[in-house]
Amino acid sequence: MQTDLEAIQEVSFVFGGPTVAQLRASLSTLGIEQESNLSWLPNRKDAALTIMLADISDWEIDLDLRTFEEWWQPLSVRVKQTLGVCPSAYMSVSVRRSERAFIAFEELTRFILERHHGIVQGSLTRQIWTVADIRSGDRKHGLTFFESMRRSEML
Repeated sequence: MQTDLEAIQEVSFVFGGPTVAQLRASLSTLGIEQESNLSWLPNRKDAALTIMLADISDWEIDLDLRTFEEWWQPLSVRVKQTLGVCPSAYMSVSVRRSERAFIAFEELTRFILERHHGIVQGSLTRQIWTVADIRSGDRKHGLTFFESMRRSEML
């Protein structure tokens, strides 16, 4: 039996260019409403996704030193190389492990990356993906982005 902690998968989006206000406006068109200062939930009582948005400078301040050095610094360099600009905003998505959650997550990922310059990274694979990678069905370690998300569900 899965606990609530086991039932969640974290995914990071990093954007180069858009502001939090622009991302917030895009989320609103999907029916995703703001719950608190940083937290957004789809407009359903039993939300399959939980979304947190932050300006990159505000978000970096809250990182502990180890996370900053071991994860964020290398990722921000890769993001800058991939996008050609410095990161401007961060979005974390908690995805419940259910078919409905994966469908909602796929819709959100395609929607937000088609409209805003950014990358996405799953919590388990640490591979970064652009909208072009996702659109073309690019494979990393033999899996597309969404296949890697579904596979990590089984781990």
